[in-house]
Amino acid sequence: MHHLILVREIDQQMSGSGCCGRIEGDAAMWDSSGCTFPERREKMERVGEIYRAVRAEFRDSVEITILDPRNLISFIPLVARDALRFGVPIGTAVRAMFSTSLSTGVLDGQLIYSGRIPAPREVIDMIYGRLDIDRVGAVRR
Repeated sequence: MHHLILVREIDQQMSGSGCCGRIEGDAAMWDSSGCTFPERREKMERVGEIYRAVRAEFRDSVEITILDPRNLISFIPLVARDALRFGVPIGTAVRAMFSTSLSTGVLDGQLIYSGRIPAPREVIDMIYGRLDIDRVGAVRR
């Protein structure tokens, strides 16, 4: 199974502890407009669109992990594991590990996008470009 890591926008904590430090949506009761940081919410929703499109296209052949960009404790080992599993050169894997921005996609230990959130169809095309399957699921020869 292939593995796609999507690094999403930060879900910002506004104080030092727990759920009470969040200023977002319903927690911002003094503001009836809803989302306190709409640009962040919009980016998170776009990553969700990528998730749903990849899941619909590849079903169980691509595992998807969505991470907060601050979660380096998970991100680096996952990229290293995938790079070893798929024979990715160490330099390519290291570049994926340290090219992380708020908008990053890593497939099987290799960076497929960073710094912008592409359209879901573009991500699907990137995945097909990296995998050894064609659009009907047959193995390429």
